Amino acid sequence: MVLTFPAINEEDFPQIVPPLRTLIEELADCDAKGLPLHTAEVHLRACDLVLSAFFEGYKISLTHYDYDAKEIEMIAVGFAIFERLGQIFTLTYRSLNNDEHDLTVLNVITIIESLRQLENILSEQRKYRYSKPKLSEATGLDEILRAGKAVVEGRRDWTQLISLLERLRPAAEAMCSNPNNPPSVEAHCTALEQLFNVTANKLIEELPQALENLKVTGEAFLAVDFEAERASNAPGFACPICGAKVPQWDKKCPSCNAKMPDRSYEQDVLPTEVFELPKYLDKATAAAEKLREGSISFDEFYAKVQAVIDNVSYVNSRLTGMAVYNSDSSAEECQLAQNLHDMLTINNDYLSHAVEYFQALGQTMESEMLDAGMEYFISGVDGMRQAALEARKLERLRGCASAY
Repeated sequence: MVLTFPAINEEDFPQIVPPLRTLIEELADCDAKGLPLHTAEVHLRACDLVLSAFFEGYKISLTHYDYDAKEIEMIAVGFAIFERLGQIFTLTYRSLNNDEHDLTVLNVITIIESLRQLENILSEQRKYRYSKPKLSEATGLDEILRAGKAVVEGRRDWTQLISLLERLRPAAEAMCSNPNNPPSVEAHCTALEQLFNVTANKLIEELPQALENLKVTGEAFLAVDFEAERASNAPGFACPICGAKVPQWDKKCPSCNAKMPDRSYEQDVLPTEVFELPKYLDKATAAAEKLREGSISFDEFYAKVQAVIDNVSYVNSRLTGMAVYNSDSSAEECQLAQNLHDMLTINNDYLSHAVEYFQALGQTMESEMLDAGMEYFISGVDGMRQAALEARKLERLRGCASAY
């Protein structure tokens, strides 16, 4: 009995490696036409590339976070599956080049099953992590408190806590060197200095109290209504025609499509290109649709995307120049500058992932690859717009909008 390649229309077919569908379709086509299996090797390499990129991203995502025993067990399972997939891919390259039909079918089935297991364990890991109670609603504080708690409980050494504090040190030094800080900021500076000292000298007996002081003073200093803060990250205004909320940058109402009144940005702190980002994004999205239809080539599509990336890169460079502070900066200015820096870092990661997918798309022309690339691309561009709002708040706080 000759084995056949599996169907790909199952509901639980793994999504983590989009080119896998094309690989299986190509292998089945080789069967139907009597072609050698190594004809499909280019698609196997595309699968290998995507999985390798995902693995690198997975490893990076595991840094600077304290995992409990259950999470460590799930992570170990995930790494074991990644390792097994690497071995299976090696065997599949060999079976393709040797034109070993049944062995290739079995390898592909094993890849599918392993990817299903990987998706399940990653989903379980995410759900478990997000279900854990936070030690603080402030993300930065929560990470430090978790790392410190792990040291107190003997589950970790001091390395992670030291690393997190070193990342915080420049902002802390700038904030605490201001002689005009209000009492709440001075109290937080004292708590930070205490924690730096306790960590540097590894005073385990004093660590619990130092962490508690950091939590109390940090949350008092931030004094953040977190729900209101999240809502404020999506600013806008009411449409004068239908009353629907219109995003800050949009020229048409998303509800009634009415054209919005012109808003003057002559005195705005932001580079002009920020307000053109929606237009650039529309052009890239239209190009993606034309690529799907086959009415333009990949090179034409990528040229349009590259034009958007160039403009976004310029916006990023301008905003990065705003994300600075010094010993004269206020506590609020330090916090806004750090927020802006973090947002720009995340957006750059999104755009880097998008470029990786688009480059792989040029080799495979896999529609799922285009979808994944555009998803990262849109997130990166939209995130840059949100970062621009943080930059606006920062520069208006400094009272020097005319300098830009």
